[in-house]
Amino acid sequence: MPVVGGVFAALIVVYLIVMIPIWRLPAVPEVVYPNGFGVKVLVIDPGHGGENEGARTWWGEREKARNLRYARALKRRLEATGRWVVHLTRDEDRDLPNSARPLIANAFHADLYLCLHANANAPDLTQRGFAVIWYLAQDNAERSHRFADVMAASLAAAGLTPDRTMGRPFMVRHADPDTAPAYALTHDTLPVYVRERTDHRMVYPATMPAVLIETHYLTDLGEATRFTTKAMTDHVVRALEAGLVGFLTTNNDVAEAPHS
Repeated sequence: MPVVGGVFAALIVVYLIVMIPIWRLPAVPEVVYPNGFGVKVLVIDPGHGGENEGARTWWGEREKARNLRYARALKRRLEATGRWVVHLTRDEDRDLPNSARPLIANAFHADLYLCLHANANAPDLTQRGFAVIWYLAQDNAERSHRFADVMAASLAAAGLTPDRTMGRPFMVRHADPDTAPAYALTHDTLPVYVRERTDHRMVYPATMPAVLIETHYLTDLGEATRFTTKAMTDHVVRALEAGLVGFLTTNNDVAEAPHS
C-alpha cells in the first residue's frame, strides 16, 4: 500500500517538525514561592468568545478556544500550589464585551490581570513569536510596564520566539492617544509593546498591573501546531507562572496580607 506508506511517512515528518523544537526548549525551573508570598488573586481573560471568534488555524481551530484552553491550564497549575485564587472572565464559549473584562478584574480586587490571546497575520503565514502589551492610559501604567518586561523575560528564558515586528521600533508618546501608533516597542531586546490608544478596552481601565500576551501566531503552521500539544501548553504555563511570581517578588508585593 504505497499510498498509505506515503501518508504515514508524511505524518512522521510533520510530527518531528512539530516536536523537535519543543524538545529543544530549555527547561523552566520549578517556581519557588518565597516566605510571605501569601495568597494572591489573579484574573485571567481568555480573549474572544461567542461570536467574537478571533483568528483561526489552517485547520479551523478558533482562537477563542485556544485562549480558553491556555487560561484553564494556567488556572489549574496556579491553584494547585495553594498560593493563588484564580478567576476567569469567561469559563465557557460566550460573548463578553471587551469593556467588561477589566471591570471583572477590578470587581475581584485582583493583584494582577492577565489577558491571553493568540496572534495572526494572514499576509505573512511565516510570522511567529510572542509579544507582551501594556497600556499607557490605564491606572498602574508604570507597574504594568514592569510587569510586561518581567513576563516577556520569563517567556524568552523559556525559549519562546520573540516577535519584535508588531510595532514601531521605539515609544512615541502622543498628546492625543487617538493619533498614536497601534503598538510601539518599549524594550531594547524583548517584545514588549505599549498601546497608547484607549479604543481597545481589553485591559484599560484595570486598576492593577495588567498586560495582554499574544502567546504565538495561529497563522504560522509550525507554531499553530506546536501550541496545540500538551507539552507546549505545559511549558508555556510554567513560564507564565514563573513570570507572575517573579514580578510580585521583585516588586515587593510578597509582604502584603493574604486575601481572605
